[in-house]
Amino acid sequence: MSKVILAIPEITCGHCAMTVTNALKPRAGVKEVKVSIPKHEVLLEFDEGQISLDQVKEILAGEEYLVEEVRPAT
Repeated sequence: MSKVILAIPEITCGHCAMTVTNALKPRAGVKEVKVSIPKHEVLLEFDEGQISLDQVKEILAGEEYLVEEVRPAT
């Protein structure tokens, strides 16, 4: 399992958080999605054997949320 923080400036409200969560949570390999509206970030835990970070970025781009930065979660 991998844990990363995705910086997504477009996350500004509860609707944004729900959209991001609903886009990622049902995907195979996604274990956890936690959205922080004040930080404009998503904590994502996922299995790289089932879903890649590039796939995650594509899914979010399809919802009009662009990942600005990815860094390891501590």
